[in-house]
Amino acid sequence: MNEASGSGMLMLMLKSMAALAAVLALFALVIWLIRRFRPGLKIADEHMLMMEQRISLDGKNAIAVIRCGGQRWLIGLSPAGPVRIDRLDPEHREPEEDEVRS
Repeated sequence: MNEASGSGMLMLMLKSMAALAAVLALFALVIWLIRRFRPGLKIADEHMLMMEQRISLDGKNAIAVIRCGGQRWLIGLSPAGPVRIDRLDPEHREPEEDEVRS
């Protein structure tokens, strides 16, 4: 292989890599634009489902506090599926240490 064909091969590889990078950048831009300007999507929706806290009980079971539509729920999580345990008071606060001990 002579030097001229080696440099030609290098230029071909560089052009191919640049084209691939341009296509990937364009793809990332399109995905970002779709997510950014999706019709009907609200960023801070009061009905958005949000997990506030999750506590693992063992390897398979956990409990979680979920907020949805301005309401808070205590949910049990197990391999059988989620189970609603109770609706929490909106004014719920964490107990003080001395309240927990007594």
